[in-house]
Amino acid sequence: MKTDLWFNFYGKTLCRISVSRPFGALERIYGGCFEHYRCRPEGKRADVALEIGCFEPDPPEGFVVVDKSFAVAPNYLLWHGEKGKGATEIRGIEQGPTLIKHVPYSESGLRRLMPGLRAIGMYALPLIKYSLFTRTGMHLLHGGGVEKDGKAVLFFGSNGTHKTRLILDLCLNYGFSFLGDDLITINGRMALPFIENERVLRVRYSRLSSGGALPVAKCRLMRAYAGRRIPDDLQMPNIGRESGIIAAIVLDRRTANARTPDINCICNSIDTRTLWQRVRALETLEVNRFQRRHRQLMNFGQILMAYQFGIPKSKAFTYFHGPSDGLYPELPSGFPAFSMVLPNDYDCAAAKAVTELTGEHF
Repeated sequence: MKTDLWFNFYGKTLCRISVSRPFGALERIYGGCFEHYRCRPEGKRADVALEIGCFEPDPPEGFVVVDKSFAVAPNYLLWHGEKGKGATEIRGIEQGPTLIKHVPYSESGLRRLMPGLRAIGMYALPLIKYSLFTRTGMHLLHGGGVEKDGKAVLFFGSNGTHKTRLILDLCLNYGFSFLGDDLITINGRMALPFIENERVLRVRYSRLSSGGALPVAKCRLMRAYAGRRIPDDLQMPNIGRESGIIAAIVLDRRTANARTPDINCICNSIDTRTLWQRVRALETLEVNRFQRRHRQLMNFGQILMAYQFGIPKSKAFTYFHGPSDGLYPELPSGFPAFSMVLPNDYDCAAAKAVTELTGEHF
């Protein structure tokens, strides 16, 4: 028996996540990743599909072996771990529809399915980004944003730079609407909201609005709030509409130490070329960042490198790892961009600084 979860992103890319058995609470954990975009299949074929469970690899004729662990052919890649430590097969890696078959590293019972949650972020999400771009020209980027009166301010920064705290502070105390805190969609000069995990967002916003500390352990929150129904007392920020970009801010965080005391917010102007180069570096970091935590799984960046070695001139490789000067030429310019260094401990002055930087545009 197989359980299917379907998601429709902006009516442009249809995604299916499947597990080859009923999985109860895990269905709610998996489905919570993109719960805002859950839909019925309506007989359509998925643009990106992730099937979690055991499978028999079926490489096409003429495949080549790369570094002993990979089999590659045009539009196809297979990775298999040593001693039963997982396997991943991707068909349509460059030209969809894309099918990802993934078996987590060897564990038994329900524990076998838990690493599938990582597979959503490691394999499905990058290919959803790639599908949106190739099909519509949209960019789904690691970042966030807020909106007011049809005008959007974007934020980019690595994990731990207080993106979520700053964005929710702006929504709670300064009259902005939410566009995203971990992912943001850009279409030309417009920013579109992206709700990565509605339950986690509700928990964080509710805690913050009641004066509590902001919980940041996303996986722990997903497990804790995996019930079939979101509690009524969990608030949700106002979700913004598609809005024109009027400013973008790259966030950095400086940790206090003996030589460098904690600092207040420091803001500097940068040009949009520098902005997108830093965003490009951040996207590459996101593609590769899971490897340190989950060594049994092969990260998507390494998969792309193996595919590029076996099948040169890969469009997918160019999209994720191409020359920094040539990345995202379609992204807009002509608006002010800034870098902002925040102290190690979040200071509410950061939200005020953002309103001062962008106030003349509202």
